[in-house]
Amino acid sequence: MGNATLLFAHNLRRLMDDRGLTLVEMEKRSGVSKSQISNLLNYKDRSDNHPSTKTVEAIATVFGLQPWQMLRPQGVQDESGPMLDRDQLAACITSAAQ
Repeated sequence: MGNATLLFAHNLRRLMDDRGLTLVEMEKRSGVSKSQISNLLNYKDRSDNHPSTKTVEAIATVFGLQPWQMLRPQGVQDESGPMLDRDQLAACITSAAQ
């Protein structure tokens, strides 16, 4: 799972499962549509849609996390590492899409 969107999808699924959250609950808490969340959860490869920085931030907020924590391969519980600002996060997501 080297792709940032795959990491995000994996962490999102794990966090939702751990907390027993449904798509409807995620939509209400994050403001991100159920269909968009479903597309992220079912992300397969680089030809699929990638989340915007705003979407990553909204979903991370539901879990009380910083956006960069949703992109960590070690899991979002590990809080070590540099903090990414909005522009750095956007660059990371954009490079994953290429």
